[in-house]
Amino acid sequence: MGAELAVIECDPAALSRAISTAALATDEEDPYTEMFVRIDGTGIDTPASTVDAPLASFCTLHPSLFESFTVFESTAALFPIEPMLDWLAYFDDEQSLTLTVIGEAGAEYASAFRFESDRRELRFECLDAPELIEDVEITLPDRFVDTQFLAESGEPVPTIVETTAAELDRLVEAAARCAGVESYPLSYREGRLTFELSGERTAVSGTLDGTVDGPAFEHRYGTEFARVVRAVEGQVTLQTGPNHPLAVRCTDPGVTYRYVLTAGQ
Repeated sequence: MGAELAVIECDPAALSRAISTAALATDEEDPYTEMFVRIDGTGIDTPASTVDAPLASFCTLHPSLFESFTVFESTAALFPIEPMLDWLAYFDDEQSLTLTVIGEAGAEYASAFRFESDRRELRFECLDAPELIEDVEITLPDRFVDTQFLAESGEPVPTIVETTAAELDRLVEAAARCAGVESYPLSYREGRLTFELSGERTAVSGTLDGTVDGPAFEHRYGTEFARVVRAVEGQVTLQTGPNHPLAVRCTDPGVTYRYVLTAGQ
């Protein structure tokens, strides 16, 4: 059966939204296949990304997201995302769900999650895939300190943009209307945050609302940019600069979402 490593009381809909957003699941995009999480007294985080990937993420579900959050022994787990979201949807008519993390005492990884409501109970097995876990690199959390994204030198990446997901979506929607466009150019110069797109029969440019502090930059991102923009909502902080990747940070109550995109050529 295993020991109870953590017991979490939560709103299943709130937990589902946090996992969906961390996994970048939208109406247009399926989530990634698996999610690796660490669970300790500071919350649940998803640290398994390297900063050099085209798209990396490091998201934290803070204890304040949950009705109660008790960890008896820190652990980690690897689980398939779509089945997890499907089962959370099964419980979404419940006001409260008890999620128990189960595993052997002293083991590095949990073996299962137990879902319990007043009327239903489910045991959901974690993935036992050593080959996947061996490939996990946990370097991205070291690049975030408080609200700052750090360069390899340890200094904060210099340019900070405060804007909204809706403003960034203007660039995504313009690109979607331009035949032949599969990248997303974003620039800050002469005090303006701008984009310029050229398609097969169209050319469009625009200025995005936001406040910017730092040196000018001109970057072009792949389809990962659209995936992030369409998954998040509300206020968004971007941090980048000349020859730096783009960090995207935003929050929901009890959750911090962080994504890092590498610019293309």
